[in-house]
Amino acid sequence: MVKQLRSLIAVFALILFAVSLASATISLTATGSQSVSELSDSTTFSFNVSYAGDVENQTSDSTTFSFNVSYAGDVENQTIAINGSTNTSGVSVSFSPVSVVLNGTELEISTITGTITGLQGRGHQDILISYNALNGSTIVDSETFTLSVTSAGLCSSGIKDENLSLSDLEDKSDVDDDWEWRALDDIQVRVTLDNTGDKDNEDYKLQLYFFDDTGKDVSSKFVDDKDSLKQDVNNLDKGDDTDVDFTFKLSTDIDSGNYKLVIKAIRKSDEKNQCDILIGDQEVSIDQDDDYAIVSAIDAPMTTSCGSTVDLIATVANTGTNDQDRVKVILYNRDLGLNIYKEIDNMDSGDSTDVLFSFAIPQGAQEKSYKLLFSTEFNYDDHDDSYDDQSDSEDDYMYYMNVAGDCIDYTKPTISARLNSTAMVGEELVVEISLKNNADTAISAIISADEYASWAEFIRVEPSIVSAAKQETKKAYITFKPTQAGQHTFNINVIYNGKTIDQAVTVNVASKTGWLSGAYEQFGKTGTFLLLGIAILVILIILVLVIRAIVSRKD
Repeated sequence: MVKQLRSLIAVFALILFAVSLASATISLTATGSQSVSELSDSTTFSFNVSYAGDVENQTSDSTTFSFNVSYAGDVENQTIAINGSTNTSGVSVSFSPVSVVLNGTELEISTITGTITGLQGRGHQDILISYNALNGSTIVDSETFTLSVTSAGLCSSGIKDENLSLSDLEDKSDVDDDWEWRALDDIQVRVTLDNTGDKDNEDYKLQLYFFDDTGKDVSSKFVDDKDSLKQDVNNLDKGDDTDVDFTFKLSTDIDSGNYKLVIKAIRKSDEKNQCDILIGDQEVSIDQDDDYAIVSAIDAPMTTSCGSTVDLIATVANTGTNDQDRVKVILYNRDLGLNIYKEIDNMDSGDSTDVLFSFAIPQGAQEKSYKLLFSTEFNYDDHDDSYDDQSDSEDDYMYYMNVAGDCIDYTKPTISARLNSTAMVGEELVVEISLKNNADTAISAIISADEYASWAEFIRVEPSIVSAAKQETKKAYITFKPTQAGQHTFNINVIYNGKTIDQAVTVNVASKTGWLSGAYEQFGKTGTFLLLGIAILVILIILVLVIRAIVSRKD
């Protein structure tokens, strides 16, 4: 009987405990509804949890209530996501925490925070979230929450074309860090697109957009020429991809901050209904200095000549956030002797202005390409009449100007010649050549001769190649054998550093003494030997006749 009574008491206690649990209720209070731009991938929300149970019947035991969620979008097959799992739509919801504990009459946690992800590209959709508080598997309270995903305004009818996808996005600019830009940077963005549809020869219009953290389109502040943000893609076959490059110069109007890069794509075959927004995860960071000014462009001739005057216009921009009382612009080139500057007063932030530099090209400048360096100084301090800041070397402007024509080459070697032997027909004539290097660096020269064949035979040049250090003089010797007397001219040829010098030299060649020398001079080497042979033959004939006469007398 006692055991039965104890069992009955235990069952009664369990019934009381169950009643106490049943009376423990949870009440949910949602925040209502909110809007988020489709440019955002996620958003957070919260709702309050309150206890509305029978205080008298609560025990000290803890009761745990968990939550689930149902998602109902306006697109087919976007149905359910429970406790953070992802549904077929790509939208997921997670909670922090996923449950609350009712301990007696107190809630250990009274606020639940939810995060919805996978919102990019939804466009014009209302997402209805239904929340259930569960005690075990029993729903004790429900609440709904509406999230409105709004379009960024790029596609008025929302997303229609799903046959184009963004597979890659690259910053090809010459900057220190990718996607970290400054005013007046030359930017190159490469977009890689895939045709995931089933049609060939698709044509698209593409345009880049930039949005600030409030979802506002600020593309007009990024560039002065919005056409530079547009490109066409033609004949994109199914399964193929293509790289599209956008090149533009960043404007001075853009403010420091982080921006979202978005690509709008319109299929040309149906522009009214086929629109897509390709949203990568790329963020662009703009960092503008408080005080900064640079040379942004140069208007000048690409080629000029020695002795001419060059008029050069430099465009200077205040890219800092502060106004400048004064900016100094400096032009420098050591070889042309340029170290000149101009000063600009009162440059507001974002302003640009032109300054004129005029300078003469020296008559003795070398014919080559010259690098003109433009730098700036700013943040003027009127207390000590100086500038506190200057442009970074990587921001200095380089302009290349070619100088050619009418130039006097003071570095050209000096060539001189003098006789180093007698100048006589039939004898070796040696001409001593002196070559002085006037350049600031060593040179090698090849020495030869021409225009001598009519009056002399060429023997040799020794040495034919000479090397001379800075301001050094080297000698070479050209040897001829004259065949004609009189005043004659030949050329000394010197080739150095890809250039050629021709210098004429005149010599007076004397005749040899004696009749043979006269014949040599008159008839040359071959003619002289011929005359000599004839003379010998005549002498032999006379000698034979004399011998015969003597013999005849004896007989």
